[in-house]
Amino acid sequence: MRLGSWPPPPPPRHAALTFRGTGGIVGVDYTSRVAHAAGLEEIPILYPGSMGGIPVGAENNPNAPSGNDSVEVAVELAVDWIEQHPSRTFCLLGYSQGAIAASKVRAELLPGGRLERFAGNYFCGMMVANPSRAFGHTFFLGPVPDGEGISNFHVPREACTWDWCELVQPDDFYANVPLGDVGDVCRQGQNIVMDTTVSDPIGMMQKVIPHLIKMLDEAGVDLPPNPLGILSGVWAGLVSSLLPGVVPAQFGAETAAAVHAARLALTFFAAQPPTKPHITYEFVEVLPGRTYLQLGIDHVRDWSGRTPVRT
Repeated sequence: MRLGSWPPPPPPRHAALTFRGTGGIVGVDYTSRVAHAAGLEEIPILYPGSMGGIPVGAENNPNAPSGNDSVEVAVELAVDWIEQHPSRTFCLLGYSQGAIAASKVRAELLPGGRLERFAGNYFCGMMVANPSRAFGHTFFLGPVPDGEGISNFHVPREACTWDWCELVQPDDFYANVPLGDVGDVCRQGQNIVMDTTVSDPIGMMQKVIPHLIKMLDEAGVDLPPNPLGILSGVWAGLVSSLLPGVVPAQFGAETAAAVHAARLALTFFAAQPPTKPHITYEFVEVLPGRTYLQLGIDHVRDWSGRTPVRT
C-alpha cells in the first residue's frame, strides 16, 4: 500500500437477518452475537418484540402490540427486505419470539410461498429456544428432545434440513413441551399470553394468583417457598392460564394434563434465575467443550462458507 492511500474496501458479506427475542436489544441479543461472531452483516428486523402490555426485558410499553401481532410485523418487515434485495444472500437468526417470525419467513421460502423465488439466496437458519421448533429436529447428529415448541405454528417438515439448526435445552418450556394433552394445555396458555393486549396485565394476574395457588395446592403440586413472588412476575399470565377454572371458556383439557402442565411451568419459572433453561444458552454445553451458542456460531460459519456471497 502506498503511503497516504485509502485502505481497500472490505469484502462483501452475507446478510444475517436477526429476529431478537421478546424485549431483546439489538447488538446484545443471541442473534446479534452469532451474526457478529460469524462475520456476517447484521440486518436487524426492527419489530416491536413485545407481549402486549406485559413488561419483558427492555419492552415495557403498556400499549405495545400483542405477541402474535408483533410476530406478524416481523414477518412482513423481513419479507419486504428480501424482496428489496433480490440477489442478496442471507441467513435467518432467531431467538424466542423472534424465532417464531424467522420460522414463518423460512416457510415462505418453500415452494408455493411468497418468497419462493428468493429461496436460492437463503443459505441457513439458526434458532435459539424456538417456540416453533418441529418435533424431531435439532441439528446435525444432535440430541433430539422428546417434545416440540409451544407455538401453534411449527417449522414445516420440508424445511427441517441440516442447514436449519435448532438449539434447544430439554427443559426450555418454550421450545420443548410434551406432545399430546399436556402440550395442548401448555399451548393454550401460551396462546392467551400471545394474544393479550391488556394495558394492566399485572393487575389481571394479581386477581387470579390466589385462586391459582389454591388449585395447585389442592392438586398436590409442590409449591416453591415463595409462590407469590414467582407468580406475580412477568410469567404469571402464562402460569395462571394453564389450569381449567381460571379461564374456563378456553379450556377443555383433563385436570391431570393441566396439573402436569402446571408442574412443568412452575419448574421452569421457579428456576434460579427464573426461566433458566431459556436464558443460559451461552453457558450450557451441548457438546463437549461447545456451548449451545458456540455451536450456533459454528453452524452459521460453516454454511456461510459454502455459499458464494452475492450482494
